[in-house]
Amino acid sequence: MKEVMEPSAVDRCILELAGDPGLGGVRGRHVATIHKAMLEKGVDRAEVSSVLKILLKRGWVEALHSRSKNPTEDPNALITITTEGEDALRYLRATTQFNVRVPKKLLEELLKVGPTGESASGLAIRALTEWVRMAKFPGIDFRWTPTGRKPHVTGTGLSVWEVYHIWRDHGESVERILKHYPHLSATQVNVAVAFATEHLDEMPTGEFGTRPPFAREVKV
Repeated sequence: MKEVMEPSAVDRCILELAGDPGLGGVRGRHVATIHKAMLEKGVDRAEVSSVLKILLKRGWVEALHSRSKNPTEDPNALITITTEGEDALRYLRATTQFNVRVPKKLLEELLKVGPTGESASGLAIRALTEWVRMAKFPGIDFRWTPTGRKPHVTGTGLSVWEVYHIWRDHGESVERILKHYPHLSATQVNVAVAFATEHLDEMPTGEFGTRPPFAREVKV
């Protein structure tokens, strides 16, 4: 029994074929070769041609050596991946297809609470991501700010990144922080530091600025 491939998996397979080195080191595969390889995976010719047209339109692949106005039907056309296609392939390799049916009312509410213009799938991914992170780091919640959505320490007005910087400025000492910020608890500081440490690549750059030349430096 041949496997049934999801649309994104078909994109990925074709992009990988288009990115593979061929004879002489030239990347790509001829249309005929792509059709044959995808047929073995259970994807018929019509679907392959349709996906190829979409990838060409997106600029993820390009067709070389074709004398036809429709290179997706030219068996000798060489389909090779572009820089944009390489970026898309990296994304597809890092993700997986996950289909789920949700109650209509829930979808309507999701669209209402999300920012205007954001897709339902984008909202769902963000909601799942935040839920997983809040479950993993109890005491962290997510809020909208003038500069975007950020993780915050529950029960305070401080973002995770602000607490992380406070921790760094206090020599990474929780005891020193509690002395100067009595409204914080050790648990709040520790969960903020744990979250920030795991997601340092997401920390806003330049948000905290540098010390103004007229400001005094106070040792704590």
